[in-house]
Amino acid sequence: SIKDEAQDMLSGLIMNLKAGLMADRGDCTQAIGLWQKVLAQKKVSFMHDESKLRMALCYEKINEPIKAEQYYIELSKASPREAGGDRAVSEDAKKYLRLLKVRPHGGT
Repeated sequence: SIKDEAQDMLSGLIMNLKAGLMADRGDCTQAIGLWQKVLAQKKVSFMHDESKLRMALCYEKINEPIKAEQYYIELSKASPREAGGDRAVSEDAKKYLRLLKVRPHGGT
């Protein structure tokens, strides 16, 4: 029903906001868990790229550069023409991927 769809979207939005607040507080592990739940919800697919980018940044913070790199690569290859593709997120991912590669613990 429309009410259930609206509830699902609202739930996804709230999880996304909560994950962002957790990440801002430095609780990246919990934030990543919430963003993974957001990614599992098809109704909020318009938020998936942004969630993946924020997850990648968190993976960097908790010293998991390989996981971060995987998301940056995926997002940087995404075409804006694809369903829900976000050009700004793709460009940001390319920038963060370049930065990750020049760091001492950087990616592959």
